[in-house]
Amino acid sequence: MNSRTYILSMSVLMSIALNAFALSSMKEDRNHIRKWNTFADAIYQLHQHHIKKIDIRTEVERGGYPGLREFFEETRYYNRQTGKLVSRIQRETENRNNIHLIEVFVYDEKNRLMLDYLAAYLPKFRNAPIQTLISLHRYNDMLHAFRQFDASGALINEQCEGKLFDEEVFITLDEDEIINRHAILTSDTENNQYHSCFEFIPKQAGRFIHPANLIKTIATNDDNSTTTVMQSLTNKIESAAGSDEQRSLLYLERADLHFTMQAFKQAVNDYNKALALNKNLDKAYFGRGMALGRQGLVQQGIDSLTEYIKRHPYDSHAYTKRGVRYIWLGKLVAAKKDLNEAVLLDVTNAEAHDDLGVVYASENNFDKAIYHFKQSIYYDKSYQKAYHNLAMAYVVTENFTKALVQVDKGLLLENDNRNSLLLKSTILEKLGRHEQANTIKEHAEFLPEGNWSERFSM
Repeated sequence: MNSRTYILSMSVLMSIALNAFALSSMKEDRNHIRKWNTFADAIYQLHQHHIKKIDIRTEVERGGYPGLREFFEETRYYNRQTGKLVSRIQRETENRNNIHLIEVFVYDEKNRLMLDYLAAYLPKFRNAPIQTLISLHRYNDMLHAFRQFDASGALINEQCEGKLFDEEVFITLDEDEIINRHAILTSDTENNQYHSCFEFIPKQAGRFIHPANLIKTIATNDDNSTTTVMQSLTNKIESAAGSDEQRSLLYLERADLHFTMQAFKQAVNDYNKALALNKNLDKAYFGRGMALGRQGLVQQGIDSLTEYIKRHPYDSHAYTKRGVRYIWLGKLVAAKKDLNEAVLLDVTNAEAHDDLGVVYASENNFDKAIYHFKQSIYYDKSYQKAYHNLAMAYVVTENFTKALVQVDKGLLLENDNRNSLLLKSTILEKLGRHEQANTIKEHAEFLPEGNWSERFSM
């Protein structure tokens, strides 16, 4: 699908949204409002970043809706060299400060669309965008496919078109159809086409859910690989220039980079060097605690996180991470204390709610476990593990129909998650759907094992 087709499809979406709004107003949800408005603001920042780096030409035209003629003025920004549409912004004609719709397109080195962001508001009641979209595009020979998410991380659409072995391919699935795709795509040919289309597209929006992450990546690493950045930091450290404080920051930056590359031993070494130069470098205590835990030195990691918490006693995230490590050690009383503190400091902390639910489930207190799993999902609808754990809690309490609903919601986010598929197979067996359970189990057993450490077993 080219960008122009995408634009036309959004016009249809907006018309649907306008008609729907005539029947009911948006539900007041402060967390949702904050998250989606932040997303829209970040798209605008990405737009500004793009047009500063590219030789741009613009086109302008007015548009509107039935009863609201010429409601907005749309400016389209094109890369003068490639001719590609870089972004488009619709501003309200009578109030130019109000952005009605904004969309930004990101291309690869072959000028193929790889990523696009969109946020669109209603003409009135502008407390939050009515539509947010993150589309991840991939290409496989003559196939072009994308997965589409909203700003809360929910997978809402999959589409693919092109040719596979000279056969025309067109697949489009909405969020309900994605859950039930095994029932919709029944032939070997259809399943082969589906996997050829979507096998290289992430099942979650991941870091792309925050446009600001893309700005940071572009700004700091336009043409540089991770290896090049690592070498540059090493050269600066070995030059021994600057004060101890400046050198400690270089060690901290290199340690963080080692951590992202999962080189945890090297990360710990650099965090230690940073702290030897500057014992007040608080971020190094936190990073070292995280890296030691991932290295298997869990108690040492807890000790480093404890030092960080002494310095930052109101950091909900730090209590969460220390609580998780207590779960790893089986110290559930300490884990519960930390995770309750994390939730007290930040009630929207989805990870803390989920892990607290695991602790309560381990104590067979399933009422509280279910409450916290639901809270986790309420505050972060993209938190796949919480759906899995909630489904597990319903299985243990023999609410199999509810369990099936929740495991399916989790599989909507990761449709090839081995643990969730095996759980779904178990649920279907309990519901007497033996043939479907066996089919899913056979599929799941060929998938890699997940790496969650905060699950409870039945």
